[in-house]
Amino acid sequence: MHFDAVPIVNTAALGVVPPTLVPQVDTSVAGVGALRPSAIYALDLTVGARTPEQDDRFPWIAPAAGDPLTRFRAFTDRPGAMRVRTARAEVLLPNIAYRGM
Repeated sequence: MHFDAVPIVNTAALGVVPPTLVPQVDTSVAGVGALRPSAIYALDLTVGARTPEQDDRFPWIAPAAGDPLTRFRAFTDRPGAMRVRTARAEVLLPNIAYRGM
């Protein structure tokens, strides 16, 4: 269904302690590439998958705005919905995570 990688970046000036960590949600790939490599502390990874067929025992309920995606309906002429599962992990980057702050 979806894959997302959000860099978590230190926005504080060099040498400032403690770091100010901010997820860069709306940054383009080009914008992230322009950051100094030492500013990227971690990646917030999210991956979602759905079942291949609609299950007529799993009813379709339209999600409210902002709700996580748990159901997906591909065929409006069939009853039920596809189940959606999402996994999230924060991956610390070794060049930053293991150095003394």
